[in-house]
Amino acid sequence: PAVDIQYASGITLENVRGITDCKGVEPMNTRLVRILNSLDCVVTNCSFRYDGTLDFDYRTAAISPHYTAYTPIIMQTAQNIVIENCTLTEGTHGIYVGTLNKGGISTDIEIRNCIMSGFKWSGVYVSSGCYDTRILNNRITDCAQGIKHGSRKTLIRGNYIDLSVPITLDFVYCRKAAGGPAGIMLIEGYCVDTVVADNTVMNGSSGIVIRDGGEKTNIYEYGNIEISGNLIGGCTY
Repeated sequence: PAVDIQYASGITLENVRGITDCKGVEPMNTRLVRILNSLDCVVTNCSFRYDGTLDFDYRTAAISPHYTAYTPIIMQTAQNIVIENCTLTEGTHGIYVGTLNKGGISTDIEIRNCIMSGFKWSGVYVSSGCYDTRILNNRITDCAQGIKHGSRKTLIRGNYIDLSVPITLDFVYCRKAAGGPAGIMLIEGYCVDTVVADNTVMNGSSGIVIRDGGEKTNIYEYGNIEISGNLIGGCTY
């Protein structure tokens, strides 16, 4: 990564600009900011862009080991991190929140007032094994999914999502049988005790989808999901 924050606390990354075409770079080395095993960090007023066509094939995305490659900001096993007022353009995911090799958890992550566009999978991806994530007042456009979410106790509020991608996209969690390109995709069994409120979703196949995670067993068997006050338009599933 261009900036690699590991085993650190109290770091602020501010007013950083980065552009790369990733030519000749191994896919897993294309993530521009990684926050790993760290806490109490802030990324603010930064801009990151992948310039040019990425090596990404929707047909093989489900089995590719590189599904977090070409992601400007990735957090793994991180706690109390704020990502705010950032502009992120092109790639696989805009921001990825997850675990490291299915070990540890990421908690208390807040993503607010960011602009994300042109991502081939999602603007924000929150994987299972995380909780207390807040995704607030972001603008996400021209992505296959706006927010793909599989963690507990998450607040998704006040986001504007305009997908404007072909509704014929058919891969991984965007499969038409599972709701197609969706503004907000909730993976049941994982995203319990989540609130989705006051968001605007436009021009997808589906606006908000709750779907099975596909695993034989789910970690959490029951919980509440509250969906209220959202505006959905132009969705054609």
